[in-house]
Amino acid sequence: MLFVPVDARGAHVMVCDEICLNAVRDQLPAEDPLALTTTVVCATCLACSLTVEGTHCPCGRLQVSCSAPSWLLCTQARTALDTIYEACGPTVLTDTDWTQLLGWAEEVWNGGLVGLLWVREHQPDAGR
Repeated sequence: MLFVPVDARGAHVMVCDEICLNAVRDQLPAEDPLALTTTVVCATCLACSLTVEGTHCPCGRLQVSCSAPSWLLCTQARTALDTIYEACGPTVLTDTDWTQLLGWAEEVWNGGLVGLLWVREHQPDAGR
């Protein structure tokens, strides 16, 4: 795992390896990554969406999978939102909508398909 510092307060982004780092390099500041073998919290790769469980993972206690809370931080969430935007235009998502998107992300793990499922659920017009 490679962690890239994003700001002075210590925020960071996780990528799996040099290949994933190169895939998202244009989205990150020009900082040298720090290689880590373990992390305290669960982390999701910004490029490929792989989620790695942390040593103090709270997800089991909270009865969610490790990927559920971190899915929104990866590129798949952006792909889902782009799909919704392309199909419906600017859309306000409620808490219920976010919960639904997270649930589908757990099942499908493909941002574009998650977005299409949301559009189908909320825009039943067959012509769209």
